[in-house]
Amino acid sequence: MANSTTDYHSLQCTFLPDMIPKLHDLFTKQTYSYYVTKYSTPVMMISVLHDNVSIEVKEKDSAFNDPVIFHSGHKKGIRRIDVWEGVKPHPQIVTVCNDSTMKILDFTGKCLRNMDIPTDIHKGRINCIKISENELYEDSLIVTGGVDMTVKYWGLKVGKLRKTLVGHRSEIVAVGFCPGTGIHELMVVSADSIGEIRLWDKNEGKGLRLLTFGTEIPKTIKPKRK
Repeated sequence: MANSTTDYHSLQCTFLPDMIPKLHDLFTKQTYSYYVTKYSTPVMMISVLHDNVSIEVKEKDSAFNDPVIFHSGHKKGIRRIDVWEGVKPHPQIVTVCNDSTMKILDFTGKCLRNMDIPTDIHKGRINCIKISENELYEDSLIVTGGVDMTVKYWGLKVGKLRKTLVGHRSEIVAVGFCPGTGIHELMVVSADSIGEIRLWDKNEGKGLRLLTFGTEIPKTIKPKRK
């Protein structure tokens, strides 16, 4: 499945040496498109169009059905998208923008939630986003990373900020979730442009571990378009 980020559920924390090169690959594989596959037949493709503010939803392999195209409501360009693929209440698109705002939309373009409270949002561009998987709707989280060197995570159902994680020394270029053990069953993972990876407790927001790539990661990553 093509996604806005690599699937962090495949990166087992018990094999940390293997995690680093896999995370490194992430920075050259980001796209503006997402394939909805888990509950969708046929496969649906969600893409940001070239005006950077409109979204297209269409059947991936069909040349006959007209796509749904709608304006996202963002005033500046969309930086990344991710999709919550659950059935109930329905799949949802989450967009993050260069002006630091976020939106949750349904597949028709209806805005379900605006996440733009000035005291909550990132200061500056949001670089990356990931939605937690295999959780109930009310438990699902959105994690974001920004040019302001912070990681934030939000409740998907209500769109409210849960935690702001501080500790990185440069802008965040990738975020996700990583399975752990014991009380740290699911951790937030983030990587920054100087090659540091941080693991965080999902519930309390405490830093658990610091890893390094050993090499600097490019600060500006141009995603590929499908």
